[in-house]
Amino acid sequence: MATYNANTVREEARLEELANCVEERGVEILGVQEHRRVHTDQPILYHKVGGCSFITSSAWRNDAQAATGGVGLMVSPRARRALRRVQQHTDRILVADFEGNPVTTVMIREEARLEELANCVEERGVEILGVQEHRRVHTDQPILYYKVGGCSFITSSAWRNDAQAATGGVGLMVSPRARRALRRVQQHTDRILVADFEGNPVTTVMSVYSPTNAAPVEDVEKFYDELRTAIHHVPAHNFLVMLGDFNARLGPEDAPFTYHNNTNRNGEYLSALLTEHELLAANTLFRKRMGKRWTFQDRASGMLRQLDYILVRRKWRSSVLNAESYSTFDSVGSDHQVVSLSTSTSHPFWSLREWQEGEGRGRHGKQGNHHTHHPYDNTLQEERRRGREEERGGGEEERRRGGEEERRGGRERRGGEEERGEEERKKEGEEERKSGGRGEEKERKRGGEEERRRGERMEERGKGVEEER
Repeated sequence: MATYNANTVREEARLEELANCVEERGVEILGVQEHRRVHTDQPILYHKVGGCSFITSSAWRNDAQAATGGVGLMVSPRARRALRRVQQHTDRILVADFEGNPVTTVMIREEARLEELANCVEERGVEILGVQEHRRVHTDQPILYYKVGGCSFITSSAWRNDAQAATGGVGLMVSPRARRALRRVQQHTDRILVADFEGNPVTTVMSVYSPTNAAPVEDVEKFYDELRTAIHHVPAHNFLVMLGDFNARLGPEDAPFTYHNNTNRNGEYLSALLTEHELLAANTLFRKRMGKRWTFQDRASGMLRQLDYILVRRKWRSSVLNAESYSTFDSVGSDHQVVSLSTSTSHPFWSLREWQEGEGRGRHGKQGNHHTHHPYDNTLQEERRRGREEERGGGEEERRRGGEEERRGGRERRGGEEERGEEERKKEGEEERKSGGRGEEKERKRGGEEERRRGERMEERGKGVEEER
């Protein structure tokens, strides 16, 4: 169910466009305010608009005789068939009763969107889809199975908050082949669902949903304690994949290639879990451009964040071929990017978070793909090639930057050497000038000494001649 202030919806073209939007998005019942259609002679009117029915109570006229107000409902054919009664309680309040529960919203709970999600799973060859915050409450049964298209949707119950609004809930959507391979599904807690699938090795998939970073620290600590217990019960030889909305930011000090420059509070708890249980956040292992790292876009602010991670055991690092985020399930209306993981064991996994329209917050989902042989295996080669190209591209970029730095260093060294050479030449010249001056002085001194000695010899000869005379 949704609500809309029509204002100028009186125009037929605008009304038809509104009906088209209702049909495209699978809305069953749309409340319309201020349609400004005046029909005081009839309290309730029914209009056919496209495939929908538009039910209105009359607007009224103000002192200037301008049409004002008016409320109504635009309903789908299914909701129209379920309509039992419509009453104009006042000119501002319209009341309608429907048989059963046709009221749905533009989110994953509505059948149309759930079917679209199942179609995306089938078209893209996804075998296992983890879903968080589906908000389906069935406390009388811990696990429920639904048939959606060609897939099976397995849910553990959501819970109700203090305002009695449905909150949380995790589940799995699986293909027919994965359904046949399913050995066990366990609701470990209301935030952790664990499933084992036959294979060699056995694949254990966890769908987890963490409290937000603004939640009380006691709730976060309780969640991670329960998650540690769940991991402890998974055999060491199982291929463990955790598809989670961890509501956590990791910085470069905690993972190799992250979107954020720092780690938040939830990120510190996640980092401690990775270290304690020798886990890796697969979508932080590869050098990717920033557009391949963020997983969530806030609809209100437009801010980008990396909150969703696919965790694997460190022992499987050599089997991880590629991991990145990109938009694949746009038709479901997600505010989260898809996060994919490809492995050499033919277990490509995906991650997705659904959305809730009315409150502007995200509905959450993770999906994974597990198979041994499938036409979708052909995409593994593409994933491998893309991963290698990303690595080569990153390496070439590193080498280019390194070459530029080396060239800059070489220029700086040459400049320094030239400066040092000039200084040395100046010093040598100065020393030569100094040594040359000292040499001339010595020469003058030696010349003076020789002149004196010659003079003395001449005097001695003169004296000898005089004596002989």
